[in-house]
Amino acid sequence: MAWDEEYTDEFEAWWVGLDEDEQIDIDAVVGLLEEKGPHLPYPYNSDVKGTKYGAIRELRIQHKGKTYRILYAFDPRRAAILLNWRQKDWRYALVQTIRPIG
Repeated sequence: MAWDEEYTDEFEAWWVGLDEDEQIDIDAVVGLLEEKGPHLPYPYNSDVKGTKYGAIRELRIQHKGKTYRILYAFDPRRAAILLNWRQKDWRYALVQTIRPIG
């Protein structure tokens, strides 16, 4: 069964600023998340340690030598909520700035 995918306004603002090649590579991994849900394996998916907001996960995407991280969580409706993004260097600072949704 496929999982739904939703995203925050912050994620959408970032997405529309990407070039087409970046969007294609990122969309491929998001498509895997929709297909596999919480069973998406490493290296595409990993746990985020140290967040105070519970089960935050990250999609791991490579694009032309850049590593992108998309933070997400699943909600009870079987939807992956894409929360925010950063390139790898910003990961630890981002964990401290995530705010709860809802």
